[in-house]
Formats: sequence, structure tokens, C-alpha cells
Amino acid sequence: IHPIAANLGQGSCLALEDAIVLADALRLRPSIPAALESYERIRRPRVRDVRRRSSWIGKLGQIERPLIAPLRNQICSWIPGSLFTLTSRRLH
Repeated sequence: IHPIAANLGQGSCLALEDAIVLADALRLRPSIPAALESYERIRRPRVRDVRRRSSWIGKLGQIERPLIAPLRNQICSWIPGSLFTLTSRRLH
């Protein structure tokens, strides 16, 4: 379970990644505690990255200041959609 805001829509992806990594850890480690430790060590960086990006996008999207919000909207309109596709494809 990852406490991440849904700003990136990555919840289902993380769940699928988790299932694969956990299954591998359970298959390769000698005990359940060892498997869970391995799983946590492997998944922590990926989840931390998604949580950080989701938080940043959420904060950016909630800016309401009259001078900053239009500037943010304009800058975001210049970002190619392919950039978001590339960053969401990174698997660790």
C-alpha cells in the first residue's frame, strides 16, 4: 500500500509492479521475512520517486495566484505530451 496522491494516475501500475517484484522475492528468498525485506528494498526508490513527482504535480496544479497560475498554464502547454509518456514508462 502506497500513500500517493492520484495526480499521476500511477496507482494501478505500482500495484502491478509490486505484485511482480513480490512474487520474485518470494520465489528467490529463503523465507518470507527475507522476501519482504528484499521487496521493500527494491520497491522503496521507485515508490519514493512516484510519490515525489505526484506531490510536485499536485502542488503545481493547485497554484491559484493570479499572476502565477496563467504563467504555469502557458508553460505547461509548451511541454510535449511525449515527455510525460517517457517519464511514466520508467520501471525500476
